[in-house]
Amino acid sequence: MSNFIKTENREGVLLIGINRPEARNAFTWDMFIALSKAYGELESDSTAKVGLLYAEGKHFTMGLDLAEVSERMKVERGFPLYPGAPDPHDLDIQAPKRTKPLIFAAQGFCFTLGIDLLLSSDVRFAASNAIFSQFEVGRGLMPLGGSTLRFPKVSGKANALRYMLTGDQFDANEAFRLGLIQGIFPTRELFDQSYAYALRIAKHSAPLAVREMLAAIRFSEGDKDKIFQDILNRGLVLLESEDFEEGVRSFVEKRPPKFKGK
Repeated sequence: MSNFIKTENREGVLLIGINRPEARNAFTWDMFIALSKAYGELESDSTAKVGLLYAEGKHFTMGLDLAEVSERMKVERGFPLYPGAPDPHDLDIQAPKRTKPLIFAAQGFCFTLGIDLLLSSDVRFAASNAIFSQFEVGRGLMPLGGSTLRFPKVSGKANALRYMLTGDQFDANEAFRLGLIQGIFPTRELFDQSYAYALRIAKHSAPLAVREMLAAIRFSEGDKDKIFQDILNRGLVLLESEDFEEGVRSFVEKRPPKFKGK
């Protein structure tokens, strides 16, 4: 199991730390399994009332380590999960659903997978230096972690497409305007402020009331299972395309891609 995801229960707040700063926290296959396991720990630990997802180092994540992950996704036909644990993307219809709130805190680069994880969390904060990008389209791919459904719902279709069609970067102020985040803190204060908010939930909010409220909100959102499966199927087709192979090569070779629409 990956050592790049760490957990600590601190006064009822389960800290879930992404800890691969030397690679700007790019996610490997094993890291995603370990993140799923951490979400399972949040569910199984009766003393943990709320989770806080954060990252060590200068950046939240550069996204998936495509060179390491893409071939395995073609074989597995989706993202890996830890047995019996929730899906961090909240997409897998077989995985148990998360019943405890998850707070999200991002600094520096928060790209692709980072936005997927942001949108599947409950309350999101960012540092003033945070930079966001959903740049899969520039690699011959599309978001596979739910952003194609959640980004338009949160920000409006045109606002979401403004960035998803180009992969353009945007800052924390724009993320706040779009409704992707609920607060901006100075970079050095991000963790402490986010933890303080999570601690208020752990200390003062009735766990059963929180659980039922989250369940009621999930119910009101309707049955998304078929939609998510369609999104995944479309994305997996792209993994087999020549454009995706060119997107990965161009990224590794640090050059603009030359897409052929094949």
